[in-house]
Amino acid sequence: MAEKIGTDEKEIKKYLADLDDECDGYKETVISKEWGSIPDFYSGRNHWGQYRPKHKMSPVLNFLRQAIERKTSLMTDTKPFIDILPYRDEIQDVAEALQEIVISKWSEQSLDMTLTDVIFYAELFGTCGVNTLFDKSLHYGEGDITMHCIDPRNLNFDPMVTAPQYLNQSEYVRIEQIQPTSLLKYLYSNNKIKSDAPFTFSVGKRGKGPRGKVVRRVISLLQKKSAIDRSLVREYWLQDRELVRKRLKYPGGRHIIIAGDQIVVDEKNPYWDEEHPIDIIDWHRNPDSAWGDGEIVDLKELQLLLNKLIALIVENGLLMTNSIWVGDSDALTPAQWEELDNVPGLKVKKKPRSELRREPPPPLSQSLFSTVAYLESAIEKLSGNTEVVQGSTPGQVKSGIAIEALQTAAMAIIRLKSRTIESLLERVGQKMISRIFQFESSKRLMWRMKNGQDYEKFEFFREKIIKNKKMFKNPREAFKDFLFKIRPGSSLAMNNWQKSMIALQMYQAQPKPLIDRLGVLETMDWPGRTDIIQRLEIEEAAELEKMMALEQNSLSGNAGGSAPKVSDIRSPHAVQGIQEGMSKNI
Repeated sequence: MAEKIGTDEKEIKKYLADLDDECDGYKETVISKEWGSIPDFYSGRNHWGQYRPKHKMSPVLNFLRQAIERKTSLMTDTKPFIDILPYRDEIQDVAEALQEIVISKWSEQSLDMTLTDVIFYAELFGTCGVNTLFDKSLHYGEGDITMHCIDPRNLNFDPMVTAPQYLNQSEYVRIEQIQPTSLLKYLYSNNKIKSDAPFTFSVGKRGKGPRGKVVRRVISLLQKKSAIDRSLVREYWLQDRELVRKRLKYPGGRHIIIAGDQIVVDEKNPYWDEEHPIDIIDWHRNPDSAWGDGEIVDLKELQLLLNKLIALIVENGLLMTNSIWVGDSDALTPAQWEELDNVPGLKVKKKPRSELRREPPPPLSQSLFSTVAYLESAIEKLSGNTEVVQGSTPGQVKSGIAIEALQTAAMAIIRLKSRTIESLLERVGQKMISRIFQFESSKRLMWRMKNGQDYEKFEFFREKIIKNKKMFKNPREAFKDFLFKIRPGSSLAMNNWQKSMIALQMYQAQPKPLIDRLGVLETMDWPGRTDIIQRLEIEEAAELEKMMALEQNSLSGNAGGSAPKVSDIRSPHAVQGIQEGMSKNI
């Protein structure tokens, strides 16, 4: 294989074909052999073989789908808290603006649903990709920064990469997709693009032309005559270390797109951070590869065994109500044997001294039901969806502190997966910072949530910032002065609930609260918290003035009757409220 890619079209295609053989051969042999059956198994459509007799019951209790959806829900209940940290004090304001822009895009483009798709594919296939890009099709053709979920069946990369966080060191990454030929001709102004999707996805021997590896049900339809001409599109991000005057010709790598057997894009990396835009996540760690293992690897056999045991129970129950007939061959005439069935109240006449009886099946062993319960519990434990996580009371435990401790222990697996997702988002977020400096327009008005309740507009003066030499010497490297971080556990609703309870207990601490009321509301991320505190301070100030007036009247003897007790305003919480009001001149 040649080390130099070159610029000749035939040489480029030959080089890329060698890369395809390498990565596809490894993926087909080691990683994706069972991927074709995973979607149907997840949906419960192929749990039983196609040659199973029709009279046999084929029940499916699809605990697998429930386990995957429940875990996905647990990890996407809340939006993760984003922090962008500057490496220099004088750019703190820029860091805060970047943070607001990322949060704005998260809400505007519903990126939480993109993250849900990423988790779903990772649970099924063990790996999923994310493409952090500037999408020219967004905002009616103006373009915007976003992230796309990459189906792992459409993704491949250098087999030498051993962990997701090292994908930026990969020699190449490839994305595949199928698009209408007419659309590709329009986008790239190239009428030579071929309608090759049915050809490239046909079953054939390796080495006789490129073949796509997009393992999807729709491909079987494309092998026939398609109603719309479609083409295979392959996008490559390569490391090309060709030197020109002792400098890299393609700093940050090379970007090539082949559509319909035509090279439609061949350029250096267009992004300022000089890294390819692809990141991946693995679900269960594979020590030999960056490709991970999905939930189905652990739960498939348990699900099949559970279905078989349920089938035995159902079939036995049917036989118990429809026992077989046992009798001497001459007990009935041939015509009577033909008429013998399971009609209730059936009268049967038999010959003297002959035997005819109904033979019920033997009763099922109680151990069979215990095995079914054990398998259900095993599926829940392996997937991390224990009874505590599902909201059930564990056994005879009634203490709130004990249940909270059990919840914390039960969430260990979920927290581990949450940290994996947070690591992915941090890598994606770092690329987003670079894209903001490179592409974000100052002409566009943006919106952010104010006090968790109202929206307020703001602008990001990109041109003014990047032209400030005192702030950034090189605008293309401005992103290096910032660090994108996700607060640990912030994407889990359970963690946020526990923090809120702790904050409430700290506020109720005696003899003096450890945090104030605003701190409690901020921990809960309560909407309109600033307005709530202001209203409380005004009400407390009015109550304080009223009580002080009554106390003054009581001391001077002007108030009739007994004076009301005012000892409650000296409690630690009341004193705290008074101090907060006085500090703000209320």
